[in-house]
This record gives sequence, C-alpha cells and structure tokens, in this order.
Amino acid sequence: MGALTDGDSSVCSTVDYQPPEPEPEEVEEEEEDPAEPEACFTDNCVKRWPCLTVDITQGKGKKWWNLRKTCFTIVEHDWFETFIIFMILLSSGALAFEDIHIERRRTIKIILEFADKVFTYIFIIEMLLKWTAYGFKTYFTNAWCWLDFFIVDISLISLFANWMGYSELGPIKSLRTLRALRPLRALSRFEGMRVVVNALVGAIPSIFNVLLVCLIFWLIFSIMGVNLFAGKFYRCINTTTEELFPMSEVNNRSDCMAVKEATQDARWVNVKVNYDNVGKGYLSLLQVATFKGWMDIMYAAVDSREVEEQPSYEINLYMYMYFVIFIIFGSFFTLNLFIGVIIDNFNQQKKKINKDIFMTEEQKKYYDAMKKLGSKKPQKPIPRPTNLIQGMVFDFISTMPLRYNREVLCVTTLFRVIRLARIGRILRLIKGAKGIRTLLFALMMSLPALFNIGLLLFLIMFIFSIFGMSNFAYVKKGAGIDDIFNFETFGGSIICLFEITTSAGWDGLLLPMLNKDFPDCDPDIENPGTDVKGNCGNPGMSMIFFCGYIIVSFLVVVNMYIAIILENFNVAQEESGDALCEEDFEMFNETWEKFDLDGTMFIEYSQLSDFCDTLQEPLRVAKPNRLRLIEMDLPLVIGDRIHCLDVLLAVTQMVLGDTVEMAAMRESIEAKFILNNPTSDSFAPITTTVRHKEEQMAAVVIQKAYRNHLLKRCIRHAAFLHHCKRMGRKDEGEDPPEKEGMLAQRMGVLYGSNVDLAEEMEQAALETLASQQPPSPETLSHHTGAECDPEPLEPNIMKCEFNMDNLSKPELLTLLSIMEGELEARDLVIEALRVHWGNIPTDWESRWSRSVFMPTSGQASTGDHVIRYMTTQRAYGAAVSTVLVHA
Repeated sequence: MGALTDGDSSVCSTVDYQPPEPEPEEVEEEEEDPAEPEACFTDNCVKRWPCLTVDITQGKGKKWWNLRKTCFTIVEHDWFETFIIFMILLSSGALAFEDIHIERRRTIKIILEFADKVFTYIFIIEMLLKWTAYGFKTYFTNAWCWLDFFIVDISLISLFANWMGYSELGPIKSLRTLRALRPLRALSRFEGMRVVVNALVGAIPSIFNVLLVCLIFWLIFSIMGVNLFAGKFYRCINTTTEELFPMSEVNNRSDCMAVKEATQDARWVNVKVNYDNVGKGYLSLLQVATFKGWMDIMYAAVDSREVEEQPSYEINLYMYMYFVIFIIFGSFFTLNLFIGVIIDNFNQQKKKINKDIFMTEEQKKYYDAMKKLGSKKPQKPIPRPTNLIQGMVFDFISTMPLRYNREVLCVTTLFRVIRLARIGRILRLIKGAKGIRTLLFALMMSLPALFNIGLLLFLIMFIFSIFGMSNFAYVKKGAGIDDIFNFETFGGSIICLFEITTSAGWDGLLLPMLNKDFPDCDPDIENPGTDVKGNCGNPGMSMIFFCGYIIVSFLVVVNMYIAIILENFNVAQEESGDALCEEDFEMFNETWEKFDLDGTMFIEYSQLSDFCDTLQEPLRVAKPNRLRLIEMDLPLVIGDRIHCLDVLLAVTQMVLGDTVEMAAMRESIEAKFILNNPTSDSFAPITTTVRHKEEQMAAVVIQKAYRNHLLKRCIRHAAFLHHCKRMGRKDEGEDPPEKEGMLAQRMGVLYGSNVDLAEEMEQAALETLASQQPPSPETLSHHTGAECDPEPLEPNIMKCEFNMDNLSKPELLTLLSIMEGELEARDLVIEALRVHWGNIPTDWESRWSRSVFMPTSGQASTGDHVIRYMTTQRAYGAAVSTVLVHA
C-alpha cells in the first residue's frame, strides 16, 4: 500500500500536525487594579484649590506618600478583606440576638453592647484606611463604598447618641433600626451575591417601568373602589360572638349605638382592609392580586349598602364584576408582566456580555463542564483476575451490596435515615426517561445561579427580619400572629418572612399590625422586662414593610428563580432535541470498550462492520453495511486499524450531514483530542477504506483476467488435443509456431502447442485425478471457484484436464462467452452443444465474441438468467470445475 497524499489525513494523525490557529476572541477590557494609590481629590477640587497639586512622592510629602502606600498594601491584602468579612458576619449575627427577651438577659445585652462598639470602631478604622489608601476620589466614586459609608455613619451616630445619653429618643431608636442594613455590606464581598445584585441593578429600569404601569393601572381600580365602597364597609358586630347583627335588628349606625348603650355588646367597626382612601385601596388591590384575603374584601363589597348602613347579604351582586375584571387585568396581566419583563431583561443582559449574569467565574467553569458532550473517552475495562481468590474479591467489590446482616448490635436513628438514601435507586429509571432527564439536566445547570439568588434572598429576609423585630416585636397576637408566627425572635421573624415570600397567608400577619387603638390593642400596656409600652401596631410602617417585602421578594427575587429555570430548561430542550446528545456518545464509548479490550483506541478493520451494527440508534449502521462503511472513507493506519475518533466523527457526520459547522467541529475535536491524549505512537494513515476497496477491486480484476487467460489456454489445449485426435495427426504433420513453443518452454507453462508434452501432461493429470477426491466447495476461490493450494508443489507447471462431455448447457454457453476468436475451441463447444440441444440457431454465431452470451428473444427459455449470473462470479468455477490450478 502506498502512502497517502498530503491532502489526506486522519483525525488522529500526529505526523506533521499543526494545531489550528485559535480565532481571536473578543476579550472584555477590564480595569486593572492600580498598583499604587491614586490621587486623593477629584479634578474639581484641584481646580478650586490648586494647593492640592503638591507632589507628595518626594520631599516633605514623601512621608504621607509612604503612609498611603502602607495603607494601600494593607487594604489590598487578602487577609484584611477576610477579616472584614468575618467582622461583618459577626456584627450581623449579633443583631439577631436583640429580640424581645434581650432585656431579661442582662449578660448577653452587655456583651452585645460592647461588641457593637468594637464593630463600630473596626469599621471606622477600615473606612479611614480606605480613605488614606484610595483617596476620596476613588472611594466616593464607588457605589459599594457609598453603601459602607452610609452604614458606618448610622453606627457612628448611634454610638454618639449612646455616649451622650440620647439613646431613648424616638428618632435615635428609628435610626438604630437602620442597623439592619449592616448585612448589605456583605454584598460587595461575596461575588455570588454581587453578580446577582449587578444583574438586578441592570434590570431596575425595566422593573421600574412595569411597576409604574402597574401603579397607574391599579390607580384606576383604586379610585373606582373608593367611589364605590368608601365608608360602606362599616358594620355593627356583637362583641361577644363577633357576628353581625341582622339588618332587622340593626339597620344603621344609630341603631348600633343604641344597642351599645343598652347592652354594651355592640360595636360599630370598619373592615381593616377597605377602600376609604386611595392608599388603602392599593393595599386592598394587592391582596386581591395575590389572592390572599381577597374573599373577605369581595364579600364586604357585595354585602355593602350605603354609608353608615348595616350590610346585607349579597345585596350588590353586580360588585362581583369589579373583582373579576381586576383579577383578569390587574393580577393575571400586570403581575405576570413582572415575570416576562425580568426574563427578557436578563436575557438581553446575557446576550450583551455573552455569558451568564448570575454566576461567578468559578461557577461558569462548573456550568461549562456539565455541558460538555462526548468528553469521555473509552476506558480500558478492568479484567477479572484469573486467580480464584482474587476473582472472588473482584466479584465482591464490583457487585453492589443489596443485602445486609440483620443481626446487628446497635441500630441508631441516623443509620435509618442514611438507609433512606437507597430510594435513590429509582434514579436508574432516568436513563430510560428522556423527559425526566431533561428536567434534571435543567436543574443541574441552574444550581449555581439558584444558589446565588438564594443567598440574596436570605440576605433580604435577614434584613427584613431584623427590621420586623425592631418594630413589631410587641404587637398583640391575633389573626396570623401567634406563638410561632411572630416577630418576637429572629427565628419567628424568618418563618413569617418565608410565609410572605410564598404569598401564603400574609394578610393574616398584616391584620394585627393595623391595630392602633382600643379595644383592638392597648397602647399603654406595659410589657414585662422592657421599657416599651403598648401592644399596638404601626399601620403606616406595616403597610410599607409588607408591600416593600412582597415586591422585592415575591415579585422580583422569586421571579428570578423562574427566569433562571426557564432559561436552562430551554437550553436543555434544545440540546435534547438535537440529533445527538451526551447519551449517544456514552453509548458509543461503552460499545467501543467491548471491542477494544486493551484500551488502545484502535480496532481492526475487520471488526468495523460488527461494531457499527452493535451501536444503537441514531449512530447505528445496520448490516449489510459494507458499502456504507466504505463510502465513509475512514483513514486506516498500519495494520489495517481504525481509530475510535475517526469512526465517531464518521457516524456523527452520517447523522448530522456534511455542513460547515461539522467541519469546524471536526477541527476542534481533533485539536482537543491530540492535546488531551498525547502519545508517542504514530497515527499516520497509510490508506482509507475507499482506497483499500479500490486496491482490492484492482486485485480482483487482475486475478480475474489472469484466470480467464489460464482458462483460455486450457480450452486451447483441449481443442488442440481434440483436433489432433480427430484429424489423426502424425509426426510429419504441421508443426506449431516456434514462437509459442519457445515462450512456453521459457515460461515453463503448458501453452497447448506442444502435442507430445500435452499428451504427457494429460496422461499425468488423469492419473492424478484418479487418486484424488473431487474438490470441496470450501476450497474453491470466492471469485472463480477454482481450487487453489496455498503451497503448490510445482509453482510453474499448470496441470489441467478438460472433458467437454461432463459440462452442462449453461457451462458450455459460458465458455462461448469468453472465447474471442478461438476457432478450434468454438468448434469444440458447438459440437458439445449439439449433443445437448441437437441444433444450434445460426444467428447465435454473431454473438460469440460478446462478453455475455445471450440467446435471442425466441430462445429465452434456454437458460437466459442462468447464463447471466454464471458469467459474473461463478462462471469460471462452473465451467472448469475439474481444473487444478497450481499458481
């Protein structure tokens, strides 16, 4: 076999390999961190005060420059940043202990007060160091630094107020509440939350637009609700049973007041969530839109009559239409518009930066690793040891244990819980469930981004819980506020906020917060263990608190979860909809391991047909596949071996088609494979399957021509002998041409011209045939049917015996088809045909020189199809079945 040309190459060839030049990628220009401190003041300050332009890098100002460099080194050190993060976490955790029980735990209170001072001092020192290191210009042009500055200022003001004895003042207490913002300082330190916040900041314009549309749209319904229901939700209730008086007993407010003066069991009250003004109308619409407590509001509207009149059951049925219309347009449309706008905005941001906006760089590496398809290469399977003991150990450790010893001395609850993990065996069904596999793939792809969003959600819940503990810890229990769901402790606050996040029953938590006077609450009651008086709520603060948290958590952050999951689900759907997926490549590798037991990455060319037939759809090439595999033009290396990557790319191209993307993918896979699998072996291809078949066909043609030549010589030999016997040739007869005799002697081959030699050879052949068995079908050549000995005794002598009387009609017709101008042989065959048929049509003589002898249309019944097939592959074996060829 000759070597391939320069244009041919194997995918796995390492000879003269030049990796493709990487295409230039657009790299985002990132601002490098300065190695030295920058200028302290802005350009405007320098213009106003020129004295600030003094060079401090030399002279008297060099000490200040050295101090700035030292501070710069400190604040840029990783340990300093780690220490500040640790202090932020500790200070935030300290806020969680300032609950309703802090006054009765004096020791914890003293420790927390001292720790608060320490944290404040540390944060002030951090701020001063950054001022010195970065300068005012750099510090105050950074939004995160502004956030730190604001929070540190709150702690500083609170510290001065305590030092001056003004800590009990109302404004100071309100300012101390803002310490709940202290955990926000962690945003700039944790990259996962920072990337989510950056994405949210980018989405603020879109979210603000949707919120503005929602407010304007709801304003219409709020004003409409004020016009329809303002002052009409009042009712007279029995303070003992908390039930409405019938309209027959109490018709209006005057009747209710009369009953109250008579029995003291009546009370004229208003529904806490009503339409008395536009603000309360917004709150009512929010409950209707989130489907929490909206039934009570709707029933109060349907039962309403006029101002200061007792409600009557469903007296205004047409008011149902108001709520139905608002739910359709105000809830289904506007609230879901949040989801659409957030998803669209995040997708636009993702397209702009061409990467995921909710993941850090490390998380993106995980994401890319999970998305790689076909990255595994066939591994060499571990053979079972032949040794008996080693084989038993191998079977023991390679078989999953499905049973356990029941006679155990101690079984704890932990072990029972761990054994519950065995239910994970059901995940084996995932390999057969494509839909479930797609969902799990989307979930796995979403995990990094969901983790970052979860951190942000927890931070928001933490801040609001601290704020709730500071404002609603002493609210009278009722409705949704009880011993578990309350704002007295940090744990209870987190539970309440989680309930609000799911929008489940948040109206019940809000109702006690709206109590502001007796008899719903007592503003003068003393709470034991504290100086705080009263158990009433703050209606204005509570509405801002609940509405703000619902918008931030339920409408924005939770919808970010939906956006991430939808995006990754779409990606998973697109990849699962591809012609090839990861499971197809894994199936290819598993099948390859069964044929390549040594893990050489090569198989024999003879195994290719069975391997491709063993593959599963869509990569399978079912048998008969010989021609299709040849058409793939696979490179062959020394030893007629094929590399697994060549086969993989070939069957992949069969599925995907030959496109520009396919060519690019081939180059990419080739480069990555060679880089990831360095080897000293040469994978230089020496031929391909197409060229291998061409060489094989060329050899077959040559062999066929040579065998045809040998057959003609045998025929001439038989014809010569027959002619001599028929003509009664004597020694003084005509001599054969000297040229043929000389060539025959030099070639050492019986050419059929030497009568004496032919008679001797014929007699020897007859004796040889008499002592031999007829040739079996297994020993016949695939192409000719002639028997061939692998090691001939006389390689240059052809012994043959030819008997016309033993040939059938198709065999005789075949002989006619291969005789071109052999008159003697033609006469011999015609004489044999007359024996079979008695007469030969004269018009057949013009067809004798053709490669395939065909009778006329009138003689089509004489074996037309038999002759056609006999002349292709079996003609020579059938016609010369008694010829022994020693080549």
